[in-house]
Amino acid sequence: MATHLTHQTRQLHNLTFPLLSPLVAPPDPETIDALLPILAGVSNDMPRPATSAFDSLAALHSVTSDLVQTLNYLSDTLHMSRQTTTTATRRLRTAKEMVSEMRREEELKEEGERWLTKGNWGERLQNRECAGVCRDVVGGFEEVCNGWRARLLAQAESA
Repeated sequence: MATHLTHQTRQLHNLTFPLLSPLVAPPDPETIDALLPILAGVSNDMPRPATSAFDSLAALHSVTSDLVQTLNYLSDTLHMSRQTTTTATRRLRTAKEMVSEMRREEELKEEGERWLTKGNWGERLQNRECAGVCRDVVGGFEEVCNGWRARLLAQAESA
């Protein structure tokens, strides 16, 4: 319809240009008198646009505007949904990593408890077995040092 109106406007412009151009001499009074009844008749015979077509176009425009608003709303909703999904995916990944890390820590704890039970470390600590072993090692070290001291003193006295 827009193309048709554009075409009709161009055609009207092309037909009236020679009449309204400042380069053309104005029509003489007899020509004007002859044209006036023809123009009046054409004006009466010219079809008038029906208002139903305008009403239909206005309704179509209104429905189209509503559709555009609805589509914009749906687009925004989809975008927000994608953002929510992305955030949920990140949080789920973080939660999975935390659960995996907690499981590893639990397994290491259980392995440590098994090692302590298997080695009977509770009883060993209660009996202070480590203190006795350390005393033996330190005692042996003291004996070696005392032996060296005695040799050094003997060498010093003989010198």
